[in-house]
Amino acid sequence: MKCIKMLTACLFLIAFGANTGFSQGLKWGLGGEVIYNFKPKSLGFGIRGEIPIIEDQLSVVPQISYFPAFSFSQVKDFNAGVAVHYAPFNFAIVSPYILAAGGYNKRTFLANSGKLGEAASTWSGELGLGVRMETCWRPFLELRYNFKWKEPTVRLGIMYMFNCKEDKKCPAYRESW
Repeated sequence: MKCIKMLTACLFLIAFGANTGFSQGLKWGLGGEVIYNFKPKSLGFGIRGEIPIIEDQLSVVPQISYFPAFSFSQVKDFNAGVAVHYAPFNFAIVSPYILAAGGYNKRTFLANSGKLGEAASTWSGELGLGVRMETCWRPFLELRYNFKWKEPTVRLGIMYMFNCKEDKKCPAYRESW
């Protein structure tokens, strides 16, 4: 039941950002990602929205991720939460950022028989670093550390920014062509 409530809340935040973005012409984003969790050696995927609070510098990022239990992983994992991205330096092509995230985590461990057994529902927190392209299609790469489960993850994905105007700038001089 908590999963459904958190999923509904995240989708509401994404929809709210979309509605606000369309009605006011603000830039907002929607995208997907592939995630690798080093500790349990699991592969997952996720969707996220991005709602800029301060243009290209501070963003709220609601996100949902899922790690199915594969043969090489003993964990089935569902996460829903929100991150805050802060990019203090914006370069012409790429921007590094720091992030803090928190959310709901439902983790199910495989029993010795190969069937899903023990489950844990909890809140978790992450800190990390990322880098993104400064275009309407924004590929990104993030390294994160989950303090609850003591796990590092890497995320690779792409975000499309709606209401984005592709400003062609000369990287050497940061001037429009």
